[in-house]
Amino acid sequence: LIVTDACGTSIETTIPCCTPSKSIQQNENPNFTQEIAIYPNPTTGIFTISNIENAIITVFNSLMEEIVTKQNAENFTEIDLSNSPTGIYFVRIIEKDLVVLKKVEVIK
Repeated sequence: LIVTDACGTSIETTIPCCTPSKSIQQNENPNFTQEIAIYPNPTTGIFTISNIENAIITVFNSLMEEIVTKQNAENFTEIDLSNSPTGIYFVRIIEKDLVVLKKVEVIK
């Protein structure tokens, strides 16, 4: 993964992940009835993740440093990045055999 910040500086990095039994897209999972949603996006810092159940949520900054982790997250989990700087963040959601990566933009 190559990440470029607002100043144009790019770094190549990897996103720490896990080894689930399967890594599939949401729309390929026959047991997945609703897409995981993150809103508002962009955000001023606080956002909600919906359509999850017993998930592990990890938020990474653009340098792929872990910022927040929540275990056993349920529907309508709120994440607070209001003390974090403006930028792009990556949200990894692990739920059963599904791994989803979403991008969130924090604007202040």
